Order: sequence, then structure tokens, then C-alpha cells
Amino acid sequence: MPEKLDPTTYSDQISNSKAANSSDWFGLEQILKQDRKTGLFGLVKSFSHAFDGVKETLLNERNFKIQLACAFVAVFLAAFFKISSFNWLILIQAIALVLVAELINTAIERLVDLASGSLYHPLARAAKDTAAGAVLVAAAFAAVSGAVIFGPYLWSIAADAHLY
Repeated sequence: MPEKLDPTTYSDQISNSKAANSSDWFGLEQILKQDRKTGLFGLVKSFSHAFDGVKETLLNERNFKIQLACAFVAVFLAAFFKISSFNWLILIQAIALVLVAELINTAIERLVDLASGSLYHPLARAAKDTAAGAVLVAAAFAAVSGAVIFGPYLWSIAADAHLY
């Protein structure tokens, strides 16, 4: 059975281990050989749980689907207009911010529902409203970023078509 690493003496165990004397400077070999909860199996399992959370949100949350659709439209427009690398960076960060905020919002809503059951409590409502507010702020940032990135392109098209 592989040796379990005690977090309080981790650095001592690594420095005394075979891994410290080999080319494995960070002790990754030792970490990957740990038991099923903390080793490679545990790492794969934690990624599996994370993907399950995204999948559950995608299947059950209407707003997440809308946000993903908006993200696809934004990515399509960015590719169509051949935006700069810097604008791509801003766009990807804005998309990620909105999606992460929605995932956190969904988790908070589920936890509040679990904790409060069918009983109404003002703190439960405040927690859910605050989480939704975080999504709103992220979406507003994304909308402003989109306007700054795509505005000049869209304005040019509108000017050429005499739509202004």
C-alpha cells in the first residue's frame, strides 16, 4: 500500500522520499501513487464531479443556455470580424466571468433551497437575490465589453448601409 502523506509533514516526507532524489522535483510521482481519495483516481473523480456540475446546470438552467448561446454568437462575430488578440482575451474573460457567475449562482440557489426547504425566510431570499445580482453585474460587464469590442465594426456596417 502506498504511503499516505500527512499534510502537516508533507515537506519532510517529500524531502526524505525517493522522489526528492530523482528528477521528480515536485513529488508528483509520490502524489499520484497515493490512495484512491487523494491520488490520481481522486483527481480524475474530482474532474468528473466538476463536469457533472456543468452538465447539470446546462441541462436544467434556462439562463445558462441563453448565456451559452450569447457566447457562441459573440465568438462567431469575433471570428467573422477578425478581432485583435487583446479583444479576444477580453471577450473570453467576459464569457468566462458570466458562465462562472451563473454556475456559482446555481450552486447557491440549490444550497439555499436545500437548507430552507419549503419555508420562506428573508435571509434565504437575500442570498439568492445577491447571487443573482452577481450574475447581473457579470452580464453587464460582458455587454459593455461586447459593445466596446463590436461597436466599431457594427457602426461601420451601419454607416455603409446608411442605417444611422
